Amino acid sequence: MATEKQKKVIKKISENIRNKKVKNKGEILDESGYSKDVTKRPSQVYESKAVKEALKPLILQLEQERQAIIIELKKKRNKAMYNHLISGLDILTKNIQLLSGEATEKKEIVLTDDLMDKIAKERANRAKVSQE
Repeated sequence: MATEKQKKVIKKISENIRNKKVKNKGEILDESGYSKDVTKRPSQVYESKAVKEALKPLILQLEQERQAIIIELKKKRNKAMYNHLISGLDILTKNIQLLSGEATEKKEIVLTDDLMDKIAKERANRAKVSQE
């Protein structure tokens, strides 16, 4: 069950999406009464079971709205409203990614020699274990 502060976070997230406000996770936590330490590490709250569970209906609603926009895109492909639909699709997709904990950006992975050696050793160990 969500704590009072977690309930405030969930309410603020819904308000921000509905009012098209752009606030980061830390700002929402700050407005919900969390300490500065927690606002610097928002995953402590956003990854909690209670918050994730409470956000599921909101994420589902955003996904349904995104699907409706995708359907409309096909109909309005050659009309002026197309760019508005694309913008809405982009915003909904990012909100869904953000709220469900998915990656919101692509991060480059640099394969150093040390990292490649580590990967090779781990694969060799797995292969050895699976052969036994």
